[in-house]
Amino acid sequence: MNDRHGLSLISELKQDPSTAPSYSTSGLFIAFEGGEGAGKSTQAWMLAEALRADGYRVLLTREPGATPVGQTVREVVLDPATGELSPRTEMLLYAADKAEHLEQVVNPALARGDIVITDRYVDSTLAYQAGGRGLDLHEVESVARWATSRLRPHLTVLLDVDPELGRSRFEQADRLEAEPTEFHVRVRETFLQLASKNRDHYMVLRADRAVVDIADVVLERVQPLLGHVERAIAPMRPPPHRPWKRSGEMVCRASSSAPRKSSGARIASSLRRRRVITADPGTRSWESAESGAVARFLSTITGWRPKTQREWQNVVSFWAPAKN
Repeated sequence: MNDRHGLSLISELKQDPSTAPSYSTSGLFIAFEGGEGAGKSTQAWMLAEALRADGYRVLLTREPGATPVGQTVREVVLDPATGELSPRTEMLLYAADKAEHLEQVVNPALARGDIVITDRYVDSTLAYQAGGRGLDLHEVESVARWATSRLRPHLTVLLDVDPELGRSRFEQADRLEAEPTEFHVRVRETFLQLASKNRDHYMVLRADRAVVDIADVVLERVQPLLGHVERAIAPMRPPPHRPWKRSGEMVCRASSSAPRKSSGARIASSLRRRRVITADPGTRSWESAESGAVARFLSTITGWRPKTQREWQNVVSFWAPAKN
């Protein structure tokens, strides 16, 4: 009998011991992967806010750069001023970031029973350093799995984007973004190859779909995985008998007898109606987002209406993700 969460006995027996998957028995671990410009940061942020609104403790993190060591690694591997690095050197730098990230950030959160959502994880190393740089996939995976103690996400969301489209979404390119199209084509092919080998733990979505449509589908896929994760607080909902205004019109009171949408569903439908996602949160273009619309949207979820400009700004600064 095999009682390990997320791993069948047959799958475990077939695995190479050096790369065999290990899944956390507490919390929930979700990774967003994909090529440049796929919208990973946006979708990770939207999922985190949907789950927080439903009362869950969520840690939103990223690779590289979530720790002081990781931030140093990030500056080295992404700064164009670094110039050319040996592919093995680059790969080992990413592995060092992952080891520190897991030890200092991911494992403690999972041990607390939190939901951890990471923007990039091991698959990015396999796709970029093996697929893109041409290193041996088995060797790269062995090092990456060793650095992360073979910990796998319960779910990996792969946002598949055509390299030409993805790279057209930003104006200034970092060191990896500036690689030629052929490099990014190989990266994309490797991501898809990895996903095809373990469909139970992967979700592949076209990244050229509407942002909110992607968020809807991701949230729906995550719902069944929440069964073993406890809520930290009651879901945030508008007061049941309090109307609120939206763009000059009255929104109907919530009826105690009417079926309620989940907080996640309300977030997605509200985003769709208001079209408040005008830029990717957490990226260079966040400053151009309509922060006032975001604040109004978030106040609708919580039922709280700020009265002053400072209060509106506080809402935005509290809910908006940290900039890279």
